[in-house]
Amino acid sequence: MPPRLHHLNALRAFDMVCREGSFTAAARELSVTPGAVSRQVAILEADLGCPLFVRHARGVEPTAKGLALYKVLRESFDKIESTLRSVRENDSLASLSVLTYTTIALEWLVQRIGSFQRANPGGSLHFYAMLKPDALLDRTMDAGVWSGPGDWPNVVSRDMFFPEYLPLASPKLQAKGLPLDSPDDLKHHVLVGSTFQLPAWRAWLNAAGVDEAILDRMRFCDTSAQAYREARDGNGIMMGYHLINAYDLAAGTLFAPFDTAVRDSRAWRLLVMEDRQDDPNIRAFERWLFSELSEAERVARSVMPQNMTITNAAIS
Repeated sequence: MPPRLHHLNALRAFDMVCREGSFTAAARELSVTPGAVSRQVAILEADLGCPLFVRHARGVEPTAKGLALYKVLRESFDKIESTLRSVRENDSLASLSVLTYTTIALEWLVQRIGSFQRANPGGSLHFYAMLKPDALLDRTMDAGVWSGPGDWPNVVSRDMFFPEYLPLASPKLQAKGLPLDSPDDLKHHVLVGSTFQLPAWRAWLNAAGVDEAILDRMRFCDTSAQAYREARDGNGIMMGYHLINAYDLAAGTLFAPFDTAVRDSRAWRLLVMEDRQDDPNIRAFERWLFSELSEAERVARSVMPQNMTITNAAIS
């Protein structure tokens, strides 16, 4: 049966009478006469075959059936308003500038710009690698994807994820024939990483029961992103983390040789200025970001070793 679209005005009038408690107040809100509201409600009552209001001197009250209908209408109208607002926001998206670290920008965020643009037609996303959040504080940037301590005035943050660190290697390295069956076998291999990754390496070695002296074999790279490239080329073992490298693991570009990981007690966070947290552009970016994180988490859980032991640690 086709929808009775001619009853939409009647439903709107009914909803407003319930909200305002009288036909006169409802008419004022709808910019029509009380008689017009009364006629619309009468049409609806005739179609449903039951009274929807009890009239009394102080105004009107919905009957039991009227109250049931009102609850459904209110939820429906709220959803419609929310959807329309979302559509308007997406249509008006502008350019968004986000500060973050080099590695998460190159290894994860930049690769997903196309996904953001498909979800938000007309919007554009730009990432800038920075070591301090000053550009957010002076409003040069719109948002920050950040890790590390910090509590700044007028900045609100939302936890994105708690990274789980674990050594990763390329099948190219495994093909060289050196043993890689237990954490102690790391002594046969070159470790690649940046100074930024040293705390994670130390925490992982402690959890795995391996002497930190093995870090003497570390070949340092200028950035963690460079260490990732070295590891993918089979030139060493890197310290990765589950969300950023989930798709490497799924594609077989990298593998996790051991079943031990350490979870940082310090989260990666989304940072925005307090007075901009309801900005349509910020909200669109936040919706997209957490949707991508959810999918990456799903992929990570499907490809990480099933018997993985995860130890919590304060990595700094």
